[in-house]
Amino acid sequence: MPSTGPPSSRSLHPDAQLHTHDTRRRMNSRSTAERRTRTLQRQLTDATTEREGMGILSDPGKVFARARDEREEKRKERAQRVKKRCSEAEWKLRVDLAAAYRIAAMEGMDDTINNHFTVRIPDTHPHQFLINAFGEGFDEITASSLVKIDTNGNVIDPGSQGGAVNRAGFVIHSAIHNARDDAVAVMHTHEENITAVSTRELLPISQTALVTGEITYHEYEGVAVSLAERETLKRDLGTTSSVMILRNHGVLTLGRSVAVAFARLFYVTKAAKIQVKASSLLRAGGQLHMPSKSVIEETSGPRSLDTEGVPTIKRDSVMQYADAVFRQFRRRLDRKNPGYNDCP
Repeated sequence: MPSTGPPSSRSLHPDAQLHTHDTRRRMNSRSTAERRTRTLQRQLTDATTEREGMGILSDPGKVFARARDEREEKRKERAQRVKKRCSEAEWKLRVDLAAAYRIAAMEGMDDTINNHFTVRIPDTHPHQFLINAFGEGFDEITASSLVKIDTNGNVIDPGSQGGAVNRAGFVIHSAIHNARDDAVAVMHTHEENITAVSTRELLPISQTALVTGEITYHEYEGVAVSLAERETLKRDLGTTSSVMILRNHGVLTLGRSVAVAFARLFYVTKAAKIQVKASSLLRAGGQLHMPSKSVIEETSGPRSLDTEGVPTIKRDSVMQYADAVFRQFRRRLDRKNPGYNDCP
């Protein structure tokens, strides 16, 4: 009995069989393409939903805010890790030093990414000290970003930015920290007025200059990258001076605390500004008026900011005064550029 069902492809004409195979291939290809299209549409829908959730499509500004917040969270995490590695005493020194950097920037004493302030970590042998990471501006420095190195040049803690250290900064500051026990904090700037005065000498023409105290001078030897200069820096500093003018270069101050070193830096810089302004008056003729010799000796000695080779009571008085000056600057800094203590 003949079959009434659809004919098998085997029974078709060879041309019809080939046509059927081509049709099936086209149908299979169409199905595959449709599946791929549906998959892509689903992926696009998912991606769009995710991006809308992030606010990318609805508000592009949210993208930048989200990225900024993520960077800030990572920065806080790095700062926390640095703080955990510090003793309480070291963290306090970090905060004080970071504040000093930003105050100097606020007062116009900075020189792009150059210059350095350092503070020695107590009870470390060889001496270890904190210094700014290469590339950071004074107004950007935080407590955690400071790098801890020793006087042999070894990095003990790279800080939250993992920064490198300027060689000239290491040479100068390691020399002073090693030279004197009272050199707990050391500050060096290229401020334009004090650099101008370094080509001559600081004159005792103002009370500000007189209370700065004993000043020594160091001849310019080029960019301070040679370790040999550490010996001449130590020699020229002497045993009691806490302010050293670096000829054709700038100034260096030191102190038993960050506050004392900064107070000296502020006074010697201000004295230089006064001298530069006073010198401009000479163009109109005449000469600068000088205090009497006895007044100069009294004011630049017992009433100065000197703390070495003096009675303990005077030393304590100077340190208390410097602390008050530094606190006043800190209050101003907190209003203008807070954030130096990045892990309170």
